[in-house]
Amino acid sequence: MTPLNRTTIQWLTLWLLGLVGTAASAAPASDTPTTAPTGERVAEVISVYSPLAEQREFARRAMLPSTFDRLTRFEAAGKAELKPYVLDLSKELLDAYIPKHRPPNGYGVFVFIPPTPEWRVPKSYVATLEARGIIWVAARKSGNQQNVYDRRMPLALHALAWVAAHYPVDPTRRYISGFSGGGRVAQRVALAYPDVFSGAMLIAGSDPFNENATVIPPADLFQQFQRHMRIAYVTGANDLVNRAHDQRTRASMQAYCVSHLFKHVQSRTEHWIPSGRGFARALADIDSVSATPSDQLACEAALNASVAASKAAIRQLIDTHQDHRAGEALAALEDRFGGLAAPESVLWARELAARLTAEAGGNRQ
Repeated sequence: MTPLNRTTIQWLTLWLLGLVGTAASAAPASDTPTTAPTGERVAEVISVYSPLAEQREFARRAMLPSTFDRLTRFEAAGKAELKPYVLDLSKELLDAYIPKHRPPNGYGVFVFIPPTPEWRVPKSYVATLEARGIIWVAARKSGNQQNVYDRRMPLALHALAWVAAHYPVDPTRRYISGFSGGGRVAQRVALAYPDVFSGAMLIAGSDPFNENATVIPPADLFQQFQRHMRIAYVTGANDLVNRAHDQRTRASMQAYCVSHLFKHVQSRTEHWIPSGRGFARALADIDSVSATPSDQLACEAALNASVAASKAAIRQLIDTHQDHRAGEALAALEDRFGGLAAPESVLWARELAARLTAEAGGNRQ
C-alpha cells in the first residue's frame, strides 16, 4: 500500500468535501431473518449502507482533528457539501461464508480486507468458522489497487452492515482482518472503530504509529482501542520484512498503551495467509476476553503527561508569537498523537491561521 503524506491528506479533504459520491443512504435492517441461506454466498450485492461509513462520521473517526474541523467549517460556510456516502452499493459485491449452526447470542463476524480484487473464504478455514459460529465476509474490488478511504475502509463497514441486515449478529464478536496491504487497512479500521470491532487479525501487514499516516482517533475511542482491542499479528516465518515491521508495530502499540497483543509466526511460510491451523490459533486469541494489565492506568497516565508537555511547549510558542515554529510543532503534535491532541490542536490551528492571515493582510481563512 502506498504511504500517505500530507499531500495525500489534502486530497482526502477534497474527497470528503463531496467532489465524488452519492446521496443514496439506507440504514441496516433492524430485523435479522433466521431463514437466510447458510454456507458460501458468492457475488452478493451489498445494497445495505452502514451509518458508520457516512462521511461526517467517517471523517470524525479516521481523520486528523484539524482536518475534520476544516471540513465542518467549510460546509458550515456553504463552501462545500459533505455527501452521505461515496459508493453506489447497488454496483458493489461481496463474498461470504455463513456457518450452519447459529450461536445463541448471534453469529460472530470476521470482515476480511483482501489485497486483491476478490478473496473467497479459504477452504481450510471453514471448520474453524463453523466451530465458532463466525461469518466470513469480504467485499470485492477492495484490494491494494483501490483507494483506502473511498473504497477499502467503507466497503468493510458496508459488508458488516450487509451481514447484520441478513443474520443475527453478536455485537461483542465482530472482528476486522486483512492480508498484506489489507492488514494495514484493517488496522486503520480497528483504530477508527474500536466500539464496533473487538479484535483484529493483521496478516503480514501493519504500521507503527507515526508511519503511513496512521491516525489516532478521538480520545474516547482510542481509550477503547487501548484497553479492549485484541490484535493478533500473523506473519510467515520466512517473511522477514514483515516480521521486522510487525515487531516495530507491536513496540509502537506498547508505547501507546495498547494492551492486548498476540504474536503468531507461521512456520515454513513466506508472504501468505496462515494455514487452517494457524488461523484457528490466531482467531482463538481475538475471540476471547483478555484481562486488562495491572499497569494499564499508569501507562496511560504517562502517555497523557507526554501529550500535555508537548501541548505546553506549543502554547508557549504561540504566546511568544513564534507562529511559524508553533505551526510546525502543532503539525508534529497531531501526526504523533492525533485525537489525543484535541481540542487544543483544533483551537490553536484556528488561532494561528487567523494570525497569519491578518499578518499577510488577506481575508482568506
